[in-house]
Amino acid sequence: MSGSGCLKSLMLALTLHQFPDPLFFHRFPPLHFTTKPKPTSSFNLHKRFRGSVIRLSSPEEYTSNAAAANAHVLDDSLLHQNEGNNPKGIEFLHSMETRSVRANCQTYIWLLKGCSNSGSLLDSKKLHSRILKLGFDAEHVICDGLIDAYLAAGDLVGAVRVFDDVPYRSLFSWNNIIQVFLANKLTSQVLDFFSRMLADNVHPDETTFSRVLRACGGSNVHLQFVKQIHARVICHGFGTSLLVCNPLIDLYAKNGSVDAAKKVFDKLYIRDSVSWVAMISGLSQNGREKEAILLFIEMQTSDILPTPYVFSSVLSACAKIELFKMGEQLHGLIFKGGFSCETYVCNALVTLYSRSGNFISAEQIFKTMWHRDAVSYNSLISGLAQCGFSDRALELFKRMQIDCLRPDCVTIASLLSACAEIGALQKGKQLHSLAIKAGMSSDIILEGSLLDLYVKCSDVQTAYEFFLTTETENVVLWNVMLVAYGQLDDLDQSFRIFKQMHVEGMIPNQYTYPSILRTCTSVGALNLGEQIHTQVIKTGFHFNVYVCSVLIDMYAKHGELDTALRILRRLTADDVVSWTAMIAGYAQHDLFSESLILFEEMQRRGIQSDSIGFSSAISACAGIQALRQGRQIHAQSCVFGYSDDLSVGNALVTLYARCGRIQEAYRAFEATDSKDNMSWNGLISGFAQSGYYEEALQVFTRMNKAGIEANMFTFGSAVSAAANLTNIKQGQQIHATIIKTGSNSETEVSNALITLYSKCGSIDDAKREFSEMPEKNEISWNAMITGYSQHGREICHLKSHISSSFTFSGGQNQTSAVCTSSALSSTAQGGGGRRVKLACSWGWGLGLGLDQNMQLFTSIQPHKLLRRRRCLRSLDSTRLYSSSSSSSSSRNKAKRFNSEAHLFVGGGDHDEGDGVYGGDDDGGHVEYYERDDDLSCFRGLVLDISYRPVNVVCWKRAICLEFMEKADVLEYYDQTVNSPSGSYYIPAVLRVPHLLQIVKRRRIKNSLSRKNILCRDSFTCQYCSSRENLTIDHVFPIARGGQWKWDNLVTACARCNSKKGQKTLEEANMKLMKVPKAPKDYDILAIPLTSAAIKMLKMRKGTPEEWLQYLSNSKPPPSSEP
Repeated sequence: MSGSGCLKSLMLALTLHQFPDPLFFHRFPPLHFTTKPKPTSSFNLHKRFRGSVIRLSSPEEYTSNAAAANAHVLDDSLLHQNEGNNPKGIEFLHSMETRSVRANCQTYIWLLKGCSNSGSLLDSKKLHSRILKLGFDAEHVICDGLIDAYLAAGDLVGAVRVFDDVPYRSLFSWNNIIQVFLANKLTSQVLDFFSRMLADNVHPDETTFSRVLRACGGSNVHLQFVKQIHARVICHGFGTSLLVCNPLIDLYAKNGSVDAAKKVFDKLYIRDSVSWVAMISGLSQNGREKEAILLFIEMQTSDILPTPYVFSSVLSACAKIELFKMGEQLHGLIFKGGFSCETYVCNALVTLYSRSGNFISAEQIFKTMWHRDAVSYNSLISGLAQCGFSDRALELFKRMQIDCLRPDCVTIASLLSACAEIGALQKGKQLHSLAIKAGMSSDIILEGSLLDLYVKCSDVQTAYEFFLTTETENVVLWNVMLVAYGQLDDLDQSFRIFKQMHVEGMIPNQYTYPSILRTCTSVGALNLGEQIHTQVIKTGFHFNVYVCSVLIDMYAKHGELDTALRILRRLTADDVVSWTAMIAGYAQHDLFSESLILFEEMQRRGIQSDSIGFSSAISACAGIQALRQGRQIHAQSCVFGYSDDLSVGNALVTLYARCGRIQEAYRAFEATDSKDNMSWNGLISGFAQSGYYEEALQVFTRMNKAGIEANMFTFGSAVSAAANLTNIKQGQQIHATIIKTGSNSETEVSNALITLYSKCGSIDDAKREFSEMPEKNEISWNAMITGYSQHGREICHLKSHISSSFTFSGGQNQTSAVCTSSALSSTAQGGGGRRVKLACSWGWGLGLGLDQNMQLFTSIQPHKLLRRRRCLRSLDSTRLYSSSSSSSSSRNKAKRFNSEAHLFVGGGDHDEGDGVYGGDDDGGHVEYYERDDDLSCFRGLVLDISYRPVNVVCWKRAICLEFMEKADVLEYYDQTVNSPSGSYYIPAVLRVPHLLQIVKRRRIKNSLSRKNILCRDSFTCQYCSSRENLTIDHVFPIARGGQWKWDNLVTACARCNSKKGQKTLEEANMKLMKVPKAPKDYDILAIPLTSAAIKMLKMRKGTPEEWLQYLSNSKPPPSSEP
């Protein structure tokens, strides 16, 4: 083409914007210059270019200048394109080619930039085809432009195809393609290209590592792969680069490797706000909230100012560990820093105040937020739902819909929890339908919340139907169904679901086994529970604390206390739930001593008890009437903040009531904020048992006014109180209330009503109540018999009715026979029903029936009578210690044993306060025992509740302890004693229901005796610290004027006493361990038998064989007597 033609084409292209031609307008859009030229004539336009045309002297110069002019025009075009215009460079390139103007590499670079900005995929493909034709595809700069153009058009496949065809790929190309896939969240492609980059021996830079690490943070990348990238980072020398280390810290924290993140953070020489935010948020999200707070405090000492993200992370940490005061202080810093308008900071503040229960502040912050998102509403709704404000949570959800915010799964789950708490099943179903419409019904959290809603609203059938429609294989849903059927005590359905889990390949977790085990506990299926226990062992959950606590509870409630204790001992971690379950199991089975010992061991281990542990320990103290120890536990519960707990309060009421401290019981009752049936029952029964019958009826009236529904135990106590007051009017009112509540069918209530009417003289009402009873037990018959005996009516008919139509078993027949005999006797003696004294009742001799001769004996409780009769039947009357048949040598041997026992046990003073640990009634000298009757050789060994020997008493005291119900008899001698009221076997071994350290103390200041001196000196020789063969020594001998005083008497062994003789301390060259003095006016604990005393008992041939199993586990020694 000639120079004039090219010039004409160029001039034509430049003048089109002034003179648009309709024929070329669709192909040649107007080009815009930087400054718009003024309108001018054609002559002036030609004049403008005249100088350029004149200077063109050759074709080569013309061509180069044409390219320069083209580049200048394209540059102006690109500039205006950046300003917002979109000239079609393809048409211009086509125009150049039609005029034989050859485009160079720079031309295509500019055109590709234009395509990237316009995002036109068609233009990008046209340029790509022209580049391939002209051979510019080998230029890496043009390839990079092509990749950018394809990516701008959204054609990732085309971009990757161009990238793969490039013969040489620069680091910029690799970073560019990685950034594109990172922006599109295609993590796997990022990692693939990074691996290819390393395979091509291209060395990554900071940008490459930063993008790859950020891509790993957006997906579940294995931690080992992250460590490999970290190793390459260190090898390339970027181990302290902020651009690389900041995403690396975040990535380690998200994978749970907080320690590795902390190492990277500590190696940084320079830390920016991103580093601090990544480390603090990582600690907070991985359960190390305290470290996050400490790191925030360290950050404040540096030059880095906290950012809103830092405040958000620290507030979340404070909310998780309930440091609400510190959160309020952070709120002040946020306000001073001007971050109170940030949405995510306000969301963290709303969560903090919601968890603390300060909804006034939470709602105030919520209302002042400029922009509320779904997280803002979720924070407040979930807080209201968790604290029981379900109605307000539902109202807030309506406001969320007014604000046109779409609820997410967290919102619906929180609202479902709120509906479950208030039992709003219909609203829950509406939310369910909303979740289905929004396409959220398959969410795992939402499915669990829906099942929980139907289960708590007792719609188990709907819950099961919904469970069958769930497609997610989640063990949580199976666990919820197990809990649902467990609440209904439906063991069959629970076990069916449990088996179906194994069929479908679901692996049970630590919450699956407790769900089915609790059901086994509630229905009493111990055998099935043991089978599940074996599976627990096979699956490796037998060391899990949560599973073991439920196993301990199951075995303890079924009486398998040894198995429960073995499980507890195998636990490697100290769990308060397991320990309290074991303590409660002992208390429920009346093993109060073991319960208290285990509670003390738990405290020694440093395990802080919860409300169940305190209530069980207090109940154990109530069982053995250990008032002092119960008060100590009461004080501990107050220290740890459990004094207001309902279960602890009920146990305290029972403890003080049983111990006769009725005023303290009333104070404990009043201190309880929320009172239930057990609270009122404990106080009413306490008043009734302590003789405060009017007060018991007043509390019962107060209970009715409070709207508390009484049960059979309440009615029984109230009716008994009215019976003791012989207040038939109030008793009839209580009877009317019983009929209204439908409790008249309870046997215990009917028994109390029979007693009431019998004592009040209304025997006809008693008879009517007796005849209307659906089931009659021993107490029913005894109450009716007692009523007839007091009034002398129809007793003979009742006797024949008992023998013909009702059969008792074991002790019931005997006890009823006693009552019938009493009634018959009273009828025969007076005809009109003369009453027998309350202290006596009628009985019979061994082997005699009701129609034979009767004897009078002291009244005892039925279980005492049965135990004594069993002993009478089983013992042999020709044993060694029988007073009627034993040889004289045996009796002398027994007397010698009693004399020796008196020497180291002490006789002396009688304890009027208790009578268990006191001395003997026979005096303080051995000769007195031998002068006593022939029964003086029969002594009683007294044990405390832990079966430790604590004293030896005479036979009279042993019988008194039994009939005064201060001790339980474990063994009897074969010897009987006779009295005007009957014959009794002598107790050999007795057990008092007290722990040694809490037994009633004696005051010894004014009671100078041998035993008290031994107690004062702790049963230790004051000269040589020996505890063998103890005696009493006068410091200043009596022969030289010494007196019988506290400060002149000490405990000494026989060897030291013999060595000192009649000498003073200076003469004998001996020293006392401490100066003897009178004890202060305080109580001294009863001391058990010393090891020396027990050893002496074992060595003596006269030791009764009934004692041996309680003094040692060995067999009794063979007797030298025939």
